[in-house]
Amino acid sequence: MRPPPLRGYRGGMLLLLAACTDADKPADDTGAPDDTGALGDYPLEVRVVDTAGAAVDVEAVAWFDPTKTPFPLRAALTGLRCAAGEPPCDVWVLDGDLPARIQLVTERFGEVTGTDASGRTCSEWDAPWTVVQVPAGAAPQRVHLVLDLEQTWCDDGISASAEPALTPPTEHPDDERVVVEAPAAALTVLATDPAGLPLPLAIASWYYSPKSPDYDGENPLVCADALCTRWVLPDGDGLPTGDIYVNGIWTGPLHPFGEPTWMDYQGAPTTVGATVTLQFDTTVALVK
Repeated sequence: MRPPPLRGYRGGMLLLLAACTDADKPADDTGAPDDTGALGDYPLEVRVVDTAGAAVDVEAVAWFDPTKTPFPLRAALTGLRCAAGEPPCDVWVLDGDLPARIQLVTERFGEVTGTDASGRTCSEWDAPWTVVQVPAGAAPQRVHLVLDLEQTWCDDGISASAEPALTPPTEHPDDERVVVEAPAAALTVLATDPAGLPLPLAIASWYYSPKSPDYDGENPLVCADALCTRWVLPDGDGLPTGDIYVNGIWTGPLHPFGEPTWMDYQGAPTTVGATVTLQFDTTVALVK
């Protein structure tokens, strides 16, 4: 069964997301990103490229606020608009006020490529995503979403898990991001995938043992790098001392089945002043 495509937005209306490969482009198209003016025209510019750096047209790019809902729920996504013309396009922009941190998503479905050794149907598919921090008064930013045009998704129509594990996003060398100053690291939580690669988290928290008289619920940690793979205690009064617990939630890109969501939760005991690494399983999908 071929999974359903992403539903993005155009003028508030739902639309199906697809992508054009180089073969879909007009013969005179060089594959270079569109010239849309100097950085600074918009608070955020997003360029969609393939692994070789060539521009890839997609029908939609969207964002959500992971501090409000850690999952990329399709019905709750907010769409960007093409920098020039109508979709599909490779350069997308976002106007207006933004929350302090957003997650960007897009998706591509290509041709059905056949079946694998287990008899599962395989299709060209990729759903790149990244995290963007937008502190108050931030300068305009440019980020890239990189589509792997050779990646495939194989499924039996039943299982929603990934094989192999999803690859976490990294900063693109041509990104122009603001540098966010993080508090001094009185406690550091690092997140990794099963291969040990840094993994962005939607949320990370600390708390006292529920059996402790000091327990007051979960308290947020602060994202301390561009992609939120490292988290630290915030500045200010009322910070913990001694033994505490930390946890985090990882949520991945859009899921090809539509409503399932990549998700894993991990936690560990630690001590203020320490560095703890949480490893997340990026094959796990939560079926809602």
